[in-house]
Amino acid sequence: MLTETEVPQERTGYQYTPRRLEHILKKLHISTEEMAMKEEAVTAYLIQNGGRIVPRQELLKNVWGTTYFGERTIDVHIAKLRAKFNGSSKYFQTIKGAGYMYTGPYVEDNKSLEMAVEKGFTIYQSRQEAKIDNNNVQFPRIEFEFLMYMVNNHDKLLTYEDILKNVWKETYVTIGSVRVSMKKIREKLGTHSVMIKTVKNKGYRFDLGQ
Repeated sequence: MLTETEVPQERTGYQYTPRRLEHILKKLHISTEEMAMKEEAVTAYLIQNGGRIVPRQELLKNVWGTTYFGERTIDVHIAKLRAKFNGSSKYFQTIKGAGYMYTGPYVEDNKSLEMAVEKGFTIYQSRQEAKIDNNNVQFPRIEFEFLMYMVNNHDKLLTYEDILKNVWKETYVTIGSVRVSMKKIREKLGTHSVMIKTVKNKGYRFDLGQ
């Protein structure tokens, strides 16, 4: 049974309270006085979306208001921030090929990054891994996002079209790629893979058995 689940979603047109941000940064031994305006805005956005992978394009859209500048702009700002954050820079992780994620303490609106799916199967969102029968299993990005999409939409038929649109988000990916990823996910889940049902010629359903 799924418990204590709260999955952060993208916040379009982000808002934050400067006083709250200062409180969090103080706990991390970071001063906003040392930060440029855009650096502060990037930091605020990552913290507010803590525990969730934030793609570079999303940062450009919501902080800069445009994707015109290119992703290199984000990388430069993150590098400058890390230089100022010292020991706290570890909380601002680069997720290869995906974007950035804040994994530090005092994350607002994010009560649980640990998801107990059933006995012997727990998902750790911030680490992009799961504990399967006492074994820690790491998932590549696309497999993890596929798994999370199924879990968060449990007991529903997810068509191949739904999966391609919400997980891959790329039109040139085929149903064959979905099936290959599904095979790998099932192998990693072991006996817990029985929760994933194949609906012939349509897609998949993740059954919690409630």
